[in-house]
Amino acid sequence: MNKPYCHFLALGFLSALGHAQDEQAIGSIVQAFHERDDFSGAVLVAEGKRVLFRGAYGFASREEKVDNRVDTRFRLASLSKTFNAVLVMRLVDQGLIDLGDRIDLHLPDLPAEYADRVTVEQLLSHRAGLYRDTLSGSERTRQEHLELEELLEIICDQELIAEPGERYSYSSPGFVLLAAIVESVTESGYQRAMQEHVLRPLRLENTGFDNVGNAPLDLATRYIRLIDEVVQAPAQDLSFAIGAGDLVSTVDDLLKFSLALQSDDFLSKSSRKEMMRSRGSDYGLGVFVYTYGTGEKFGGAKGRVINHGGGTSGVGTHLNIFLEHEITTVVLSNLTEIDVVDVSNRIANVALGLSTDIPLPNRKREVLRALLSADARGAIADLGRLEARDRPKFGELFRLGFGFYEHGDPEKARKIAEFMSGRYPKSEWPWV
Repeated sequence: MNKPYCHFLALGFLSALGHAQDEQAIGSIVQAFHERDDFSGAVLVAEGKRVLFRGAYGFASREEKVDNRVDTRFRLASLSKTFNAVLVMRLVDQGLIDLGDRIDLHLPDLPAEYADRVTVEQLLSHRAGLYRDTLSGSERTRQEHLELEELLEIICDQELIAEPGERYSYSSPGFVLLAAIVESVTESGYQRAMQEHVLRPLRLENTGFDNVGNAPLDLATRYIRLIDEVVQAPAQDLSFAIGAGDLVSTVDDLLKFSLALQSDDFLSKSSRKEMMRSRGSDYGLGVFVYTYGTGEKFGGAKGRVINHGGGTSGVGTHLNIFLEHEITTVVLSNLTEIDVVDVSNRIANVALGLSTDIPLPNRKREVLRALLSADARGAIADLGRLEARDRPKFGELFRLGFGFYEHGDPEKARKIAEFMSGRYPKSEWPWV
């Protein structure tokens, strides 16, 4: 009589034990990053609606000694692009936009020779042939307030770097153009459209915009690590990043957002399918699309993960959504240096039953000091002999060089750029 009941009790006990072990393993990994790399931010891991781990580390304000909390707001940087894509797909569901629409249908006065050749779908999938950073080639700065019309002029002054549809080329200007299209079809401002069509319906009460003079409450201050020194990141006016990097949010709001992307209740089934279909280079519409494997607890099953991240001065973000197993990982950071993708993937591995490896100490700061020394050539030659964990990655070097540039140390920024130009000859360095 009692055997089935006991069986269910045993299953429940094992499930609870497994979740407790996962929570401990995830906590150990994030704590190791905090101790090794000074990780500062908030982290969340969930299976469906059930939160497996939620934690906060470091300072929201180093000057005031205010700790980060799990409800601290962080800038999202380019993770904002996924929100813009969802907004566009909501308007597709309402019949206001079609993915095949060309830019000039909604922006007939846009002074761009390619306006009649680039489609909404190409903008969403970074296949429009547009350049990477909105203000590149312009004398305008991230400290200025720029109206959308001014941004459109800057964008239209730049030449295409590829034919529309020819290849993937990541582009923030493309998402600025999408914001302009949203304003055109909704006959309202982009921020209002985002509130009405995405944020309010999903009850994302802690997600919004960081407007100059009206910053959200509990917003983490941004910091840059310049190898051995932590400094506050320069002020920015995010008007230049409309539609491409202008949102702030919390780990719990991003879990709500993740759950909405896993359901047909918010976006139609066809719109979700379109978003999550790769157009090449592992990118769909506003999200990266990859396959993943699992460990023994999921029988080694495979599935699809959609994700996006963001990184700018004093900001690092990453959202993973493992669709078949309903697992979400969120990492938000207010200190530039840490590789948030590494943090996100390691904690995801725990939830997927793959690995509980704790990051080992590394020599990256030692290597970076050598790169800036008088014997930089010798240091560069030594890089090839270092273990992978000791070699600074592309993103780490890029953020460091840009950090020196923003902090008024052009000589160190130049040294970083010279080194990177040798290793990554096709990339752009906006500070040189």
